[in-house]
Amino acid sequence: MLKRVKKLVFKYKVYILGIFCLGLIWDIFFNPQIFDLAVLSLLFLWILTVFNFKFKPKASFILATISYGISFVFQFFNKEMIVEKGVSWFFLFLLVGLVQAFISTAARRKPPVSVLADESPSFTKIVRDSTATKEETPSGSTELTEVPRAGGGFIRSSTKNGKRR
Repeated sequence: MLKRVKKLVFKYKVYILGIFCLGLIWDIFFNPQIFDLAVLSLLFLWILTVFNFKFKPKASFILATISYGISFVFQFFNKEMIVEKGVSWFFLFLLVGLVQAFISTAARRKPPVSVLADESPSFTKIVRDSTATKEETPSGSTELTEVPRAGGGFIRSSTKNGKRR
């Protein structure tokens, strides 16, 4: 059932975009009242459009800028309902764009590097070096110790005759 719905939505994605655009224009300019169901329906259509066309967050931010510009311009003509609807759509598009940006950032992020990789030869060297005592190291020699860092990588410190340099 879900696959059939996805197929239908993908097949008619241009029509969904057209219905969204016409609905947005109707809601801002020609609808004299605020209908929450209409706003939620149009927002749902916009989210479907974003997923179907794989829009980047920039598209939502551009629509947010346009709706804010509409509210700014119509403020001079004393069209308060258009101003209110433009600002409300501004915040909705801004919210959708921010969620898109967070999702795309999380998708691009690399998985964290495991510091405690037991099979890694460098890990055993670090453990061996960090557990060495003064008797095991000859006096007068310089010992280079690598300590694993929490974010990945190593912190290197050198000591000479047991004193930190």
